[in-house]
Amino acid sequence: MEEVNYVIDGLKKVDNNIVKSTFSKFSSWIRFKVGYKGLNGQMTFTYSQVLLSFNRPGGAVEYRVIPLKQVISYSITEIDSQKSQLKLWLRNNECIKLNFIGEDLKEIIKTLSALYNGL
Repeated sequence: MEEVNYVIDGLKKVDNNIVKSTFSKFSSWIRFKVGYKGLNGQMTFTYSQVLLSFNRPGGAVEYRVIPLKQVISYSITEIDSQKSQLKLWLRNNECIKLNFIGEDLKEIIKTLSALYNGL
């Protein structure tokens, strides 16, 4: 049985400037492909990383910068016509669950497919 280490709910696409203000502390030169903001965090894809922020109890925010090469598997599940779920399994046995509302995940699929097809 899988253990889900991180969950971000209610992700919706946002302007890259919103995501950039959150993640620019990690690098000022990052080019974001697509960014999402949710109820309890944010996430974005760059050309080589997944960047995540998780809102923790008490107001703390945890940031994760995950190289795409650390993603060993992923799945996309359509829950209903408005909700879909992306799961990322990492080399260190962590599982990250990202729940989207009303979003087209073509850009994410394209990024992950390129990684696994060696493009």
